[in-house]
Amino acid sequence: MSLSPAIARMRSCCLARSGRLASSLAAAPAPFASVRVTVTDAASVTPTEIQEQIGAARSSGRLAVWVALSGEETALLPQFLEAGFRVHSGGGSEVDCYIWTGRGEDKVPPYATHTVAVAAVVTDSEGRLLVVNEHRKRAVWKFPGGYVDPGEDISVAAARELREETSVQAVPRTVLAIRHQHGLGRRGDVGDLYVLLHLEATTTDIAIQHTDEIAAARWITLEEFEASSVHPMNQYMAGVVREALRRRGAGEAAMGLEPDRIGKLADPADKVAFLRPADWEAVALSRR
Repeated sequence: MSLSPAIARMRSCCLARSGRLASSLAAAPAPFASVRVTVTDAASVTPTEIQEQIGAARSSGRLAVWVALSGEETALLPQFLEAGFRVHSGGGSEVDCYIWTGRGEDKVPPYATHTVAVAAVVTDSEGRLLVVNEHRKRAVWKFPGGYVDPGEDISVAAARELREETSVQAVPRTVLAIRHQHGLGRRGDVGDLYVLLHLEATTTDIAIQHTDEIAAARWITLEEFEASSVHPMNQYMAGVVREALRRRGAGEAAMGLEPDRIGKLADPADKVAFLRPADWEAVALSRR
């Protein structure tokens, strides 16, 4: 397979500058017109080779150069920072750095501007709600839920959290509301998206799994939930749930957005899920 013209120019540039192909750093195309550099021989990396990669990226029109350092490779971090790289993200023993090589303003987005969590509003055939009580907040009944795992759809996350906390099985139906909160994170620069999903239970027997986290779980009526909830957010969510249940009881179109998968894109590893109006299919068909 032949190299793209841009990468070929990059490699030719490295050869012209150093008289050899740098063996300690290997460049490969990366998404968004960038380059991903891999350290192949940490002991041999020099400031000159780092600058060669930067120059090659600029001369070939690449917008950024990325490098992930892990384990012993992190000893190279001072060299990359000295060359103008910035720390973008990290986890465990790995740190990911980049340098903007495009023209104009740096357009690389900051890492993890938001976290995403879900709340599972689960109803049974009688219209009751499933609520849990945490050890740390014993006086408060809340909906099961938690953070979404990397690569996980919000609807899948809601069903998983419900199952892990209570053993109850349910089918995700619609997204009822999304709370957007700011000012989180170590520097107060991270937001949180809290997604309220409606699920219909297919089983009702409760068996608490996370006994270190969940103190109790039970089915209650919406009126009981409203009476026991003094937090403004729970009161707001109760109002949303009341309207959703009213619409269902009246036979009206479901309230909220439905998760809808459109299949795989060009990259086999890519998956995209849309949230569309719950009555979208009916509306679309009526207009044909």
